[in-house]
Amino acid sequence: MSSKVFEVKDRVVCIIEARMDSVRLPGKVLEKIGDKNSLEHIVQRMRRVDQIDSICFATTINDKDNKIEELSKKLEVGCYRGSEKDVLKRVLESAIMFRAKVIVEITGDCPFVDSHLVEQFLQIFLQNDLDYLSNNILPSYPDGFDIQIFTTEALELSSLHALSNAEREHVTMHIKHNPQMFKILNLVAPKEYRYPNLSVTLDTFEDLEVLRNLEAQLSESELNSYEKITSFLVRNPIISSINRQVERKGYAT
Repeated sequence: MSSKVFEVKDRVVCIIEARMDSVRLPGKVLEKIGDKNSLEHIVQRMRRVDQIDSICFATTINDKDNKIEELSKKLEVGCYRGSEKDVLKRVLESAIMFRAKVIVEITGDCPFVDSHLVEQFLQIFLQNDLDYLSNNILPSYPDGFDIQIFTTEALELSSLHALSNAEREHVTMHIKHNPQMFKILNLVAPKEYRYPNLSVTLDTFEDLEVLRNLEAQLSESELNSYEKITSFLVRNPIISSINRQVERKGYAT
């Protein structure tokens, strides 16, 4: 946990959703990509973001997720354990526990999330009095560079109105679907990196193969750049085609 001095009104917490019981690739968040697993990659990147005061895992009370809590202790980050099905409630309770004013939400299947993008997005968010900011309402970045930033206050309001199972499972679905209630901004990738058909997320064995190829062939600084990764995949269609046919389980916004 960060010892950085902060005011509660400005407290920014990165909440990383993670669980072991994935249907398509069980235990995926602890699969090694080089010498680190997905969660270790994410924590390493988020620690580079100066505006983030603390980091925590939001996992479930299932016994399988004891491993995630153990990893949180090893990495010296926070951990909150809550509902498996009601992910909105789990994230909200995590935010309250860690006194978040602003939440940076990253899912545990995005090991190569770009810390520079997070910094840029946070600056935009904090300077424009927004309730919610993301780059996936209208996808334009490759899958796996998803970033969502929102206030705890907005999530609390959303939680009062989000009643369907889908809205409880997908943390920000209700916010995205109600722009009349929330001040929302979607950021679009620069034209030269606008490849939403590419994927560096971790859902399947095919995804894991792509990620391991990237880790083996790019430097650490290149792996922390969505531009470098996107350009590499465009130049290497044999690698980018490995997971091209994977059907993603996203929902319509």
